[in-house]
Amino acid sequence: MKKNGVNEFQLNTVKEKKAPVIQYLINANDTVWNVKQFAAILGVSKWAILKRIQRGTLPAHRDGSAWYILKSEYIEFLKSK
Repeated sequence: MKKNGVNEFQLNTVKEKKAPVIQYLINANDTVWNVKQFAAILGVSKWAILKRIQRGTLPAHRDGSAWYILKSEYIEFLKSK
């Protein structure tokens, strides 16, 4: 089936290639939080979380302009303190 002259298979392939970090995170069978969700859990602003990520004091993964935090990495980070 074609949409606007593009094969549907091509559309699916482009979507899969668009977010390799998200695909990796999904395959990890781990809880994944975005910045807004993680800020709500900790009871701080999203800007505080972004500042921690910039400083390198919070483990996170970037996909485009979005940041994601893995629960398992955050727990390991807390244990190493």
